[in-house]
Amino acid sequence: SRNEVLQCMLEVYAIGLDRNPTERTNYIGDCLTEHPCVPCTPDGSQLKKCDQVIDPQAKFANLFDSSEGMFPIQQFSERHLVVTTMLELGLISEIIPWSMVKERAETIAQLYPTNKTKALKRVQLILQCIESNAKSKQPNQEAKALSAVQFLPVMKKPEDFPLPWFGEGHQLLSGEQLMIKGTTTYRYSFKTADNNINTAGSQVAIVNEASFEEGGCGCINQSTQEILQIRSLPSCQEVVNHLKLLISAFNSQQPNSELVDWTNRICRQAYEFLDGQIQQETPTGQAPQLPPGLQELRSLPCVWTGTKFIAIQDVAKEWKLDGPYLYPVPSSLAFRKCLAASLGIKNKFTAEDIVRVLFQMKEDFNDNPVSDACQK
Repeated sequence: SRNEVLQCMLEVYAIGLDRNPTERTNYIGDCLTEHPCVPCTPDGSQLKKCDQVIDPQAKFANLFDSSEGMFPIQQFSERHLVVTTMLELGLISEIIPWSMVKERAETIAQLYPTNKTKALKRVQLILQCIESNAKSKQPNQEAKALSAVQFLPVMKKPEDFPLPWFGEGHQLLSGEQLMIKGTTTYRYSFKTADNNINTAGSQVAIVNEASFEEGGCGCINQSTQEILQIRSLPSCQEVVNHLKLLISAFNSQQPNSELVDWTNRICRQAYEFLDGQIQQETPTGQAPQLPPGLQELRSLPCVWTGTKFIAIQDVAKEWKLDGPYLYPVPSSLAFRKCLAASLGIKNKFTAEDIVRVLFQMKEDFNDNPVSDACQK
């Protein structure tokens, strides 16, 4: 049969390579290279060139189904001499081309609704291929185009998260649409695996790096993140917008312990992030200044005391009494010296501040007795 003849040719070529190659051996090799000679699964009726076929033993073989016609038929893949020839002539075995990685990534969206587990296992394999390729070959245009392919699982909203969740309603997104939930290279002092959830979860979708059993794709290494253009940090504006949503959410409902816990966490990390960014952008020897995009912070009640949000004008470094109108700088902000300085937090309250509070008390109580909280 045709397949038996092709098998003989492949074996003859392998034997010729093992000895001294002759002109006839080279001729056979040229024919096998230029013409489709490998019968492929599922039934061997389709022929492909060796460099278009996947080694069934390759680590990335599970990216393909046998029905897709990407593997040699079993009769070929189990014969050593045939495999030797196919490898010599370009059988895809060690490194998968960027074009195939991209094509496989594009199939995930179709597979995911019908077989989520299989899709997520393939996503993990695709990420491994990207990591492996990045070590051995320069990313080409097809590699760069991977950043726009929607094949990465989106992290679900954490339980009790108090804000809108940007990734809600999405199952798969592209790398350029996503951010990782945390990073070991987070350059500030307070490190946590969930820092980006707390600083910008309402503003940017976050990739799910849990195991596939938990609906994720596993951890994504740095080189793969770069190729897929997955961000490791939010922008300052996203963090400010996140804070604005938190302030609005907190002030519009009756706080409970879960909301207070989330608010503590979010404010602590948001302050840290903004402080680091301001410090990074401030020239040596100059006073810290809010970048233009962060000026609106000064008009927000963005100082979290641990129980409520208050305006910047109601805080001073050398004030000792804890409210209810004037407050000391809370510890979460006191250690963020660049942020505190650029917000214009004062050292001491002025006479004008005291007069302002007296007028506020008059408005609040009119001619009624002052509450116990104000007398303390």
